[in-house]
Amino acid sequence: MTKYYTDAATNKKPLPQPFSAAVMKIAIDVIFPSINYVANELHQLIEIPAGVQVVDYDIHFPDIDSNGTPTIVCSIGTENAGGTDLGTVWDAALTAGQSAAVVRAATANCAQESTAAARKVSLKFTAIAATYAGLGKTGQVILHLRG
Repeated sequence: MTKYYTDAATNKKPLPQPFSAAVMKIAIDVIFPSINYVANELHQLIEIPAGVQVVDYDIHFPDIDSNGTPTIVCSIGTENAGGTDLGTVWDAALTAGQSAAVVRAATANCAQESTAAARKVSLKFTAIAATYAGLGKTGQVILHLRG
């Protein structure tokens, strides 16, 4: 399986980090691959340093599953130590990409995660698109962070 990385995850496009208890929003561009995801592939968004808390998130994706009955579904959370799966799932069964809609955090799981160590935030595509239409499209994941 291929693992995808945003430019923020590879530091090609470094993002600012919060330095106080004030909430800072950062937008991470997700450039969709030219071919459909394979079930359970990860798309790594960013590494969050120790001491930084994710208090909320928004996912702004274009329609990347143009089928009349779209099937693409993803989860968001932090990777396991091996980087092969999500170790902590914040929310599952997210329909981001089924239409041009915004998906928001449905739970407070992201805010409850320990900040003792750095974490890699990723999307896991648990079900692939029925008719993939992601080529040339970019979405955004907006993380609400505080130091």
